[in-house]
Amino acid sequence: MINIRRYMQYQMGGLVLLIGLTFSFGGYILLSKMAEDDAERAFTMITQESGYAVDHLLQPATTLLKLLANVPDLKTGKEDDWMFRVPAQASLLLDNNMLTSVYVGGPQGQLLLLQILRNDSDREKFHAPPQTHWLVQLQRVNPAEGNDQYWVGLDDNFKVLFRKKSPISSDYDPRTRPWYKASNEQDGLIRTPVYSFYATGKNGITLAKRMGQGWVIAMDIRVETLETELTQLSKDFTARIALLENTGVIISADRDEKETSTFFKTLVEKSWSNAGKSFKWMVDPQGKNWWAGSAKVQLEQFDEIQLHVAVPQNLLLAKSPASTQRSFDCNVTLYHYYFVFLPDVVRQKYLSSSRIWLTEQTHS
Repeated sequence: MINIRRYMQYQMGGLVLLIGLTFSFGGYILLSKMAEDDAERAFTMITQESGYAVDHLLQPATTLLKLLANVPDLKTGKEDDWMFRVPAQASLLLDNNMLTSVYVGGPQGQLLLLQILRNDSDREKFHAPPQTHWLVQLQRVNPAEGNDQYWVGLDDNFKVLFRKKSPISSDYDPRTRPWYKASNEQDGLIRTPVYSFYATGKNGITLAKRMGQGWVIAMDIRVETLETELTQLSKDFTARIALLENTGVIISADRDEKETSTFFKTLVEKSWSNAGKSFKWMVDPQGKNWWAGSAKVQLEQFDEIQLHVAVPQNLLLAKSPASTQRSFDCNVTLYHYYFVFLPDVVRQKYLSSSRIWLTEQTHS
């Protein structure tokens, strides 16, 4: 009778073991799916927060431009009026590191521009002395100066340090520039694609708005200033981040533009694993798995810009504490039931061994 009972216990134990293995395998698949769902939620949060950060970064420039477009003194075309407003405009540039200049273009080709010189490199480009902090560029403002452009250097207190004719060609005409043409062809705020600035040769974006009577006000955003912000976001989320036009042209990125472009282009989609997902599971040439997705910038005239984000898959899965806890709970439950259904002799031997081990540890 005892042998039959023990035989039945062994049979039951084996059955429970088989069921446990089946459930373990099925649980692994289920928990993997749950972990991926948690990772996708984490990735959604990262992408959204990155998008909000970029929105917050670009919002001040768009708001300031709309306000300045309603200041009548900025479209008189008179040097005195422009210089009177310089301190107020300078404070805007100081408070927004991404902005490099603010300027107006007029119906007769007038140009009145305020540029901040943030470092020695900027001063060298304009042949300005070390104490120069601001540069005013004037063209077709004073009839006696003809079409020539003049530079006026100012120190921190807006004291005039020099006034000289610039080496820039007198053929420069704001009316021929993309920002001026686009603003006069449509209402509201316009944004240019990335292009090379005429005076500095650096890449940037221009925001512009029509003021009326043939006048347009504009601001320049240097894309290298965006790179600093994207680099910080990249470190915060352990991600690769780039800001792209919908044409695929990179506006700015978390590191060297060429390297970033190569990285995103070399990612290969694992199409079989992306069904029904809002983000894609990609693989780089080194075989590393990434979750890649994008978020649109939600600001006026920036809606064709997308923020591309890629995060290593293993980091996202590691950030899934809920799945880890579920896995632990499931394993504890399975081992509990398996232990209950073990034959008495096996269970007793296990408990006896455990007591001996505990005794030895206590007296050692």
